[in-house]
Amino acid sequence: MAYCVNCGCEIKESDKFCPNCGAPVNKKEQGQSVYVSENWQQENNSMSKKLNGRGTAILVLGILSLALNFFGSIRIASIVLGIVGIALYSGYRKQAQEIPGSVRAGFIMSIVGVSLCAALIVLSFFGLLASITFFSLLGEAMAS
Repeated sequence: MAYCVNCGCEIKESDKFCPNCGAPVNKKEQGQSVYVSENWQQENNSMSKKLNGRGTAILVLGILSLALNFFGSIRIASIVLGIVGIALYSGYRKQAQEIPGSVRAGFIMSIVGVSLCAALIVLSFFGLLASITFFSLLGEAMAS
């Protein structure tokens, strides 16, 4: 069997162009058989497994990034996991032809997790400043 080197679609030896993507079919030097990657299916299957693993990792990292925001003591891990999820997504997007919805959801959850964590850290900082100011004013009022 012959496969298109561009899209992987099965092609007949008599075809001059791929019926799926329209790429020209290269001929071997003898001009008789179609030149394609014989290992295309194996290569494609191994790439699919790698991408599926990365896709699952992106989804899990997105969920963890979002969930860890509710635990104050380990909130910073939310930022780290979210950034790793975003970085994995950018690599995934370059290699995959089509991005599944679960991978997009993981990417969005990573972004929301990082943003939420940053917002909570900023709010905590302002809350700390407000309480320091309040207690210093209260101390001055009690002293006078």
